[in-house]
Amino acid sequence: MQLTNPFDAIITKLDQLQSTVEEIKSSQPQKQASPDGEDNELINLQQASLLLNMPVSTIHFHKAHHQLPFLKPGKRLLFRKGDLLVWLNTFSSNTSTGNTAIDRMRENRKKRK
Repeated sequence: MQLTNPFDAIITKLDQLQSTVEEIKSSQPQKQASPDGEDNELINLQQASLLLNMPVSTIHFHKAHHQLPFLKPGKRLLFRKGDLLVWLNTFSSNTSTGNTAIDRMRENRKKRK
């Protein structure tokens, strides 16, 4: 009686799986990076609201207090996608240091009164 090594079957299946994955990868079209990159893409207020998952009024608040980077060519309000993501990361990192956005908002409210 001849014994077969069960690991040989596993190795064969892994080789087949790897070749299938390589075929799928090669059949998909490659994305070409834009020369400016996606970070320089300009988006409007509604798109910024969706990207940051914030209401439009909150974005206006941060814009008015010069906390949010924006562009205003003429009457249009535009944002660079990369700038918003960087701002969001610094915004969340301030929370971990104890200087939360809520604390800053409270301080701004106290200064107004």
